[in-house]
Amino acid sequence: GREDEITFTPNMSDRGTGDFTMHFRASDEAGEWSVRETAEFTYDPDAETEVNLYPEDAVVEENETSEIEVEVENLGEVPLVDSVLEINGSVTGETPEFEVDAESNTTEVIVFDAEDEFGEYEETLTLNSDLHTAETTFDLIIEASEDTQEDVDQDIEDLQDTVSDVEDRFESLANRAGEERVQDFEDDYNQMQDEFESIQASVDDGNYHEVKGDISDVETMAENVGSQ
Repeated sequence: GREDEITFTPNMSDRGTGDFTMHFRASDEAGEWSVRETAEFTYDPDAETEVNLYPEDAVVEENETSEIEVEVENLGEVPLVDSVLEINGSVTGETPEFEVDAESNTTEVIVFDAEDEFGEYEETLTLNSDLHTAETTFDLIIEASEDTQEDVDQDIEDLQDTVSDVEDRFESLANRAGEERVQDFEDDYNQMQDEFESIQASVDDGNYHEVKGDISDVETMAENVGSQ
């Protein structure tokens, strides 16, 4: 025969803590009623609802799709009924909701697309239901595509020329400026040089995602060296 699954939440707003028995039956299109069934449950509006979330850190290549597993640990006394997981952040934006199994220590796989946004990000993972709320963060690394890596390599070559120009300015200034001005220039230059070497080291190791935004920062530093 035909089987239908129906989910509903009983109204317990005027009930206190206790054990309850629910009686229910169903009728078909002809008006014939089923045998009456019962379900027993415990209701405690003050029950603890502690939940921990343990998402994996996600690594995905630019313009690809990634998935992460999330461990949902229910330390409270209330099952995770009708709970959903969502990811929100600067890159992932809105994602589909994923239902969580009502048992403890379950896992969910969440899938998202990585747009043209290589870099390192911190995304927020939330779990919500009528009775549960939990939130945590996870690291999202979007690795640069080959085309992006070529663009970054060219930017670094250009940046090397900029750094060299600043070095020439420093040598020229050192021969004609006062000691205090030279010291200020040297401090700014050394900071810029350290940042540039850090960018170069990351790229040499293939970690292009670590340098997003850093190149423009060094360009700004180069413009400001010795400007005071």
